[in-house]
Amino acid sequence: MQCFYITQEEKMMQISIHQIKEVNRPYCVILSKEEWKRVYQTFNVSEMIKEACLNIGESNTVEFYGQYDLGILQRMKWEQGSYRADSVRFLSYKKALFIIVDELYVWLNTLMTTLINEKEIHYTLGYLFYRLIDCVIAEDKKYLEQMEKRTEQLEEEVLNEVVQHFIQDIIGIRKQITIFKRHYDPLADIIEDFISNENEMCTQEDIRYFKILKNRINRLNHLIDTVDDYATHVREAYDAQIDIRLNRIMKYFTLMTSLFFPLTLIVGWYGMNFTSMPEVSWKYGYLYVIILSILSSILCLYFFKKKKWL
Repeated sequence: MQCFYITQEEKMMQISIHQIKEVNRPYCVILSKEEWKRVYQTFNVSEMIKEACLNIGESNTVEFYGQYDLGILQRMKWEQGSYRADSVRFLSYKKALFIIVDELYVWLNTLMTTLINEKEIHYTLGYLFYRLIDCVIAEDKKYLEQMEKRTEQLEEEVLNEVVQHFIQDIIGIRKQITIFKRHYDPLADIIEDFISNENEMCTQEDIRYFKILKNRINRLNHLIDTVDDYATHVREAYDAQIDIRLNRIMKYFTLMTSLFFPLTLIVGWYGMNFTSMPEVSWKYGYLYVIILSILSSILCLYFFKKKKWL
């Protein structure tokens, strides 16, 4: 458990849980689920609010209980070929911010250390929550750009007809796009809640920060829509390439069928058992049929070339 309070000089200081009531200043507490179950009554939080914090769900969301805002933030993280999310539950009201985590994440510990060491910033709980959300989405642009770059590579592979694992790759990208789309819309709702400032935790300066954050979320949303459209375009290009390859194969089969059609006709013609056929008793009949077959094939090939079908 880590406890921090904001001094009269608007700096962040770390204190023990027992000192929070004594300082009578806005404070922030970072703790695990088990610690939250043990100490929630110390902060005059009801049983209902305590349970709501623990059972709020597993995706970005915010809910309102009178003076309390509670919700969950998820920080997307790329690990071993797939995304996972670090879940951070929060409970806020006018003078307190509780951050409830499954474990003390390295990035969260780094954030709090940075905030304590920053001397030129004037802190409020609203600004602290702004920095938390900013840290949650800090890596997203990099992930989206990597996704866009991979989509570009797939497009080049389609154009070069290297499509061995295309379906698996494009499905993987579409799944990632869906994950990020589900990620940003609720996050925008959370930011809107703090802009409205119903629990009076934010100053006007904090609201300005949240509006900047809202614009950043909108840009990320636009970027993921762009990647989605690009992936759709690449999938359509792949389908078109498959159609072209199929048409090319059908073209060759058609040409081969057309090439052998005269030969089939000759075979059928001279396969008839009529004794009155003059070529049957002609000593050059066999050679004549061979030359006729070769000549018909040459004429077909010449015709195909002239029509630019080959």
